[in-house]
Amino acid sequence: MYNNIKRVSHCVLPLSNNSNFFLVKKMEDAMTADEKRKLYEAIGYQENVAATEYPVTFVATRLRFVLVKACVRVLDEDLVVINAELNDLRAQLDQRPAASALRLVRIQCFLLVLG
Repeated sequence: MYNNIKRVSHCVLPLSNNSNFFLVKKMEDAMTADEKRKLYEAIGYQENVAATEYPVTFVATRLRFVLVKACVRVLDEDLVVINAELNDLRAQLDQRPAASALRLVRIQCFLLVLG
């Protein structure tokens, strides 16, 4: 049961097909603080800082709108002049900060006008 275990410095972790964790751990153990600073400076990396640049396709805000039914009636006393119904309106709006863009993804609806 425990034959698939590898000891890394002071912690015991299970092995996996993805050895990226062990590679990162080895690099952290092998590098001094000064070497890390130089490497981070060379590649433009800062620890504990949230990413501020996003890919152009990254969607920060997605707004989905659904209107099941809307009805407008124009009356002349008791006589209906125009009856308009908008049924099943669905729209989606995406906001992408990297592209400074808004995108209307889809609109679908059924419009019925009687008069």
